[in-house]
Amino acid sequence: MDLSLKGKTAIVTGAGRGIGAAIALGMARAGANVVVCSRNQDQLDRMAAQIEQLGTKALAIATDMSSPDSVRAMVERTLQTFGHIDVLVSNAAGSSVIAPIEKVPLVDWRALQAVNVEGTVSLLQAAGPHMLERGSGSVIIVSSTLGMNGNPNSSAYGASKAALNHLTKTVAAEWGSRGVRVNGLLPGPTATERVKAVTDDPAKYQAIAALMPLGRWPTGEDMVGPALFLASEAAAFVTGQLLVVDGGLSAVCREAGQAVAARRA
Repeated sequence: MDLSLKGKTAIVTGAGRGIGAAIALGMARAGANVVVCSRNQDQLDRMAAQIEQLGTKALAIATDMSSPDSVRAMVERTLQTFGHIDVLVSNAAGSSVIAPIEKVPLVDWRALQAVNVEGTVSLLQAAGPHMLERGSGSVIIVSSTLGMNGNPNSSAYGASKAALNHLTKTVAAEWGSRGVRVNGLLPGPTATERVKAVTDDPAKYQAIAALMPLGRWPTGEDMVGPALFLASEAAAFVTGQLLVVDGGLSAVCREAGQAVAARRA
């Protein structure tokens, strides 16, 4: 199975930390030159230094995914530097709107959709024409299992991820005949800095880990193998798919998960 990305150029948004940082480093280890994007230039500079220590080239570009102009400028700079884009990982996302639907301010709802949904659309519109002209490439849209299942207080985030799941399938149908594959990567609850308050609490950590058949939270590193598969020639005939990486959490019903947790308690 060929998971090599040697000679490829990959863009990874939301790459300053967490899942995006892990995927960016994983692609560098597989041989790709990597463009890392987020709003935090300091984080990006540290990521670029780590990538270059692995022997590939890096480009760190502060990017506001809610601004089509910022996204377009990032793509243009990538092409000026490397000449081509082979892998596009849309990972940047916000998740700050946590409230029951009747209490979600519409302005906050719109701001989250602007990053999570419109940011991905801007990325596809900026980089897609180049990939389509070359007749090759892999797009990975990082969504979430919350785009498939309801969860209290996450209507804005879940709706944005459900939109990305549909977008993945639609763009795959549009671009497949022109050589560009589009797939979704759907993490479940993942131990990153964003949920540190939960994972640092043993009781909260175990309560959720016990619901997962594999018995632990995944980390950002657990997303690297699936991302490399989707990016590489190993997945040459895979498009329009939503690859769930959640330790089996979505495979069991809530009642069964609670029974497993009770047995382990």
